[in-house]
Amino acid sequence: MRATTLAAIVACGAVGCGATATTKPLTTAPTPTPTPQTLAVTPLHLGGDPPPAPASVGPPGTVVEARYRVCLGDDGRVRAVTPAPGLAAVDDAAGAALRGWSWFVVTSAPDVCFVVPMQLAVPNASRLLRQATNGVHAHATFTAPPNTPAWLATARAGQLVASSYKVCVGDDGLVQTVRAIAGVPGADDALVAGLRASRWDVVVGTLAQAPYCFAAPVHLDFTRVSAANGDSAVEPPTPFPASAGRAAQPGVSTIVRLRSSTLPASPPRARVCVNGDGSVATVDPPVSALAGVRYTLAGPPGVGFCADAATR
Repeated sequence: MRATTLAAIVACGAVGCGATATTKPLTTAPTPTPTPQTLAVTPLHLGGDPPPAPASVGPPGTVVEARYRVCLGDDGRVRAVTPAPGLAAVDDAAGAALRGWSWFVVTSAPDVCFVVPMQLAVPNASRLLRQATNGVHAHATFTAPPNTPAWLATARAGQLVASSYKVCVGDDGLVQTVRAIAGVPGADDALVAGLRASRWDVVVGTLAQAPYCFAAPVHLDFTRVSAANGDSAVEPPTPFPASAGRAAQPGVSTIVRLRSSTLPASPPRARVCVNGDGSVATVDPPVSALAGVRYTLAGPPGVGFCADAATR
């Protein structure tokens, strides 16, 4: 700006050239409330079930994903749920259900907000077969493919992953509950939804009463997947030891806050398990540069975690 122009603005700016001075109240623009940052890695789901999927979301055997942004308070309870983008037919029911869920969270962020992919299964009607038999036996006549998370193939590259779930069916032939017997942490939601949407021939004794429960094995074959060519998505942190992350009560999450660490500037890709006191317990694959790393944690006593060392 030229000096003469600036002088004219200063001379006339207070009252305007040739104008009469008037007093106007000063107004201050409201300070916008910052939006809490969303965590890059969805925390590990510990407990809580999705609501029943209405038939309007798809035909029997369909698995539909609806996403919701969840924010936790310092007490570990859900303080806000918003569709991201959600699914109009279940938004209200999903929001109510998510307030009873719990997660295992490791974060250095001041706000604990993340997007939850909720798997909604439209169940198939299974066939109940009464026979003179002991126990309950079943085999799937239709298997709904699970929408497994992107990181799973990379984390389990070259492996055959075996898991098992307890499936319970009612007198109407619909799956009532599915619970992990030997699950896959971080992928259970997808595998459970696939089992809920599958159709079964269930053989039960003549005097058996509902619910009819049986073990359903699930095998995922990643033996032809190369870790070098896998997806860049990151596996969520898991509790260390495994029993340390159990939710104190429904709807209360376990939050471990990572205050600092002595990680190198560009840590190698490895899965590091950290004790509750911040010392490194294991490194997989072994990397000497990570063996002596120290973390400063703030969280429940004795609760450590396993996480990708390259994740910030």
